[in-house]
Amino acid sequence: MAWYETFFDKHYLKEYATVIAPDGGKREHRLTCRMYFYPELTKMLNDAGLVPLRVFGDYDGDEYTWDSRRMITLAEKRRAA
Repeated sequence: MAWYETFFDKHYLKEYATVIAPDGGKREHRLTCRMYFYPELTKMLNDAGLVPLRVFGDYDGDEYTWDSRRMITLAEKRRAA
């Protein structure tokens, strides 16, 4: 049996899971994932010497919108001036 609880707190997705084995043993797991908005991600990429080229909303290459479940960004290394 497993019990999951998920929260979104500002920029963080937090998930807690409790798994109970058939023998009664209990394990607890935590996951915290930082969520970024596109302007934040763009700044981090630029600071790392990368230039954002495109952003996709899924692995099929569909357009990124506020309803997208993913933000997949294609970037390349900045060329020397």
